Amino acid sequence: MTTMNAIPPLLKNWKVATLIILLILSIIIIAPRPWNDGIVIRSIIKDSAAYESGIRGPLPTTKPVSREHILAIDSREIKTVEEFNVALQSLEPNTTILLKTNKALYPITTKWKTETITLNETEEITKEETYNETINGTTTEQKRNITITQQKTKTNYIGLEPLGIKVEQASTTNIKKGLDLQGGTRVLLQPEEQLQPQDMDILINNMQQRLNVYGLTDLTIKSSQDLPTYLGGTGKQYIIIEIAGATEEEVKDIVARQGKFEATIANNTVFKGGNDVTYVCRTSDCSGIDPNRGCVNTGAGYACSFRFSISLSQEASARQAEQTKNLKIIPGTTADDSYLEHPLELYLDNEKVDTLQISSELKGRKVTDITISGSGQ
Repeated sequence: MTTMNAIPPLLKNWKVATLIILLILSIIIIAPRPWNDGIVIRSIIKDSAAYESGIRGPLPTTKPVSREHILAIDSREIKTVEEFNVALQSLEPNTTILLKTNKALYPITTKWKTETITLNETEEITKEETYNETINGTTTEQKRNITITQQKTKTNYIGLEPLGIKVEQASTTNIKKGLDLQGGTRVLLQPEEQLQPQDMDILINNMQQRLNVYGLTDLTIKSSQDLPTYLGGTGKQYIIIEIAGATEEEVKDIVARQGKFEATIANNTVFKGGNDVTYVCRTSDCSGIDPNRGCVNTGAGYACSFRFSISLSQEASARQAEQTKNLKIIPGTTADDSYLEHPLELYLDNEKVDTLQISSELKGRKVTDITISGSGQ
């Protein structure tokens, strides 16, 4: 009774108590850290010197106050973006520096910036090729030298290639600042033709996945549409890309860069995006969970079998047949479950994004219409 009387009357009001609890939770989530100074890694450019040294940008789920801090380059202490840029100006190509962060010490070998010029002459080169040879039912991997004719090129060395590290001042809270507060770049894209809503969603999801390969954390992609013509508008569709903290040049380099998709079997390219893949099914009648196999309870969750159909060009189907004709068949519990010894590996901008088993029915067959199956939890 004495304890209850000691509580101020205002705090006995449940609305006031709820407000106080929410304020405390907000402080915990925002995590204010006014002492958090220095600079942090905002993103790492793929295939750059920094990327090859093992440095990675923060994940989209990484909280701003938890991003990796840069402490020094060699023995030079770094506290500001300006100090970081000045330190980079003194670097020379083909040298190794030590980048110290609060998580690791990275040896980075700087690169030459080059330009390749195609000359008006050809040359013959000899390279080693790997192929499978079957003798008396036994398949072995063999190697042979082949000679090809190609256009001759010349490489010029024109200076230091950027390290590929994008930095920013360390955040003092977990509040992610948008373009209005942090600055950045907004890009407006227009599809070449009018898209159905479901096709626009697929396009945006594909762009999101592709741009995520570059480790961008403050990225927003959304669709927009002008007013219909009968209301005085044009009815045109747009895609809006917003990247906070990025310059116009950085965004142009990423968005305008041609995407690279390829599928390999045993490290040999079977088909690429573009002319090789002529059609990809995106409707429920030929993609989604496989109705013949469904989902099973594994104890740790449900594993579902999925499928989707694609169409290949004649050239791609021939490569698929050539790469699979000598592969061994791994038997399954049923004839429908048997598959080939090497899977189909899918790469997006040189990053492996998926691995799929190849049905034994496709062994050595030139098939242009293929249903690809896989499973996952």
